[in-house]
Amino acid sequence: MDQFEFVAAVGIPSLILALWRGRVWGEKNPDKLGFKWGFFVIFNALITNILIFGSLAYTGIEDGSLGIFALGTTVVLLSSVIGYLSVQRNRWAILLSTIFSFNLAWIIINIFYLKGRWPEFLSEAHSRASSAERENHMHSAKDRRTALNIECIKRLPKDVRVAIFVVICWSACVLSYAFLAEPYGRYITIDDFAYMLEIIFIPAMVGLGLFFIYRRFVR
Repeated sequence: MDQFEFVAAVGIPSLILALWRGRVWGEKNPDKLGFKWGFFVIFNALITNILIFGSLAYTGIEDGSLGIFALGTTVVLLSSVIGYLSVQRNRWAILLSTIFSFNLAWIIINIFYLKGRWPEFLSEAHSRASSAERENHMHSAKDRRTALNIECIKRLPKDVRVAIFVVICWSACVLSYAFLAEPYGRYITIDDFAYMLEIIFIPAMVGLGLFFIYRRFVR
């Protein structure tokens, strides 16, 4: 993909989404300032990062590089979260989207563009906080059920909780070792990945099986 194709692949969808979202926003909030330019920058930054770091993640898969794949996937997910919050007009997320557009001209424009809309962002943030507080009261029953589930876990015998914790720690240690020490080299193949899963699950399943046999028939 050459430079013109990349600009078109990013700019055209960003413009369409910005015009659509800006129109919807204007219809719902006729008393507030328009935000089509803001939506354009948000969508542009989001699509750019998805294309660039999504390609990086794909390269990691092709080359068998777990680190490159993890980096690309992490940035794509982070950009998606920031983009979603920005579309909801979260002021700090909008600032991050502006910075991650990596466009100095747009950053300078948005300094003045967002300054005029900052009081609206603050007002919307207070409204969301009030709504969240009301929802917290509505979901208090659900929270109590969650607390009961946690209590159920706490009521498990201590040795059972220890066994589960050991399995989780074992899995985390194997994954950390594979990621940091790179025992398979810089690139990991599908066979290496499958073998790593065997190292995680087979000892864990055998250990849990022996543990429950011990609890049931020996102790």
